[in-house]
Formats: sequence, structure tokens, C-alpha cells
Amino acid sequence: MHLHQVQFPEGGKTVCSEYLVSGINGVDDAKLTSSSQMGQEAHHAPSDARLYSESSISSAWVSCIFDGNQYIQVQFHRKTNITAVLLQGRKETHANQFVTSFYVSYSSDGSVWAWLSSVDQQPILFPGNTDRNTVVKSTFNTSITASYLRITSKTWSGFPVLRFDVSGCYDVTENGKSDKCSYW
Repeated sequence: MHLHQVQFPEGGKTVCSEYLVSGINGVDDAKLTSSSQMGQEAHHAPSDARLYSESSISSAWVSCIFDGNQYIQVQFHRKTNITAVLLQGRKETHANQFVTSFYVSYSSDGSVWAWLSSVDQQPILFPGNTDRNTVVKSTFNTSITASYLRITSKTWSGFPVLRFDVSGCYDVTENGKSDKCSYW
């Protein structure tokens, strides 16, 4: 796991990680939500969408609607500078299922959303996986600052299924407190 800190003159710190969802001080399961979920099986829930998750034989988030508009989202502890998304398909050996393309949107309040867009203001369609095991890292041309990040599956192999994480940084004050939780 890649994690580092940078000291600021004011005594605060910036914490950066490739695994802001699942790494050290990652988000709670309740902060992972989705537009839909296949059945009510625990192993299809948003909490099973963590990169490298192997909590069950079929660990991954699985959407039950196949319209190209289904999403999974994460609410971070605080405003976060986001630089990349990492995607992986379903762990299950007999199911070659994964997202092949996706959009990214973000929000500061969970109500108003913006698409990660190109210079000409068109939403960027990111290439996803070509198999279920390989991790694909999609680095943004420009970082975004948000409290929420949403991944919307556009195309897929088998089912809209994924495991993911997010890379980026967040600030922590000198006394270890930030907006909603303590780190140091």
C-alpha cells in the first residue's frame, strides 16, 4: 500500500494513498452506496465492492439493472483531492464479469453532481477492465476535490459488476482533527 505524509508549515499534514476506500482509515461500509443491487445477498452489496475484496466467493458489487446508468458511490470522511479510480471485476472463478467502460461524477454535498469532463465539457468515458482480475487504474487529467465520488457503469461483460478504490489526498490539521474524524 502506498501511503505518505507531507508536513505543512502551519503544522497540518496531507495524507495521500492509492487506497482511500479500503486502505488505512478507509471508509466505513455504510459510506458505500449504489443505485441498485442484485438480490439482497450480502456478497453483491456495495460493501463488497472494495478492491481486492474476497469476503465471499463472488465478492463484488452487482447491479440488478442493466441500463448503463447504474452507479456505486463513496462518501469520504472529508473533502478529498481525487486523482484516479482503480477498477477490478468480479472475483468468482466461473463468472467472467466486469465493467468495460464507465463515467465518473463527483459532489461536495451528495445532492448536486458534476461529471468528470473533457476540455470540451463532455463527460469522459473511461475504459474499464478487459478481464475480471486485472486492476485498471484510470488517472484523471486534472484532480478533483469532492466529498462524494460516483462510478457509473456504461458497458460491461456479463453483468455490471465491479470492485474499486480511489487514489488521492486529504488534509489533516495539526491536532489530528479534520472535518469529521480524527486521523493522528
